[in-house]
Amino acid sequence: MIRIILVAMTVVLYLIFSVPVLTMLRIRAKRDPVGVQEKSLSKI
Repeated sequence: MIRIILVAMTVVLYLIFSVPVLTMLRIRAKRDPVGVQEKSLSKI
């Protein structure tokens, strides 16, 4: 039972923290698509 609660909390916290980051990246991509693409490719 404790494992299920821990897994559920992990998933919920991951979603809570990842959505604002993805939103910020999407806004940045709308402003400067070339710069975002260059940063993305440099990470690979």
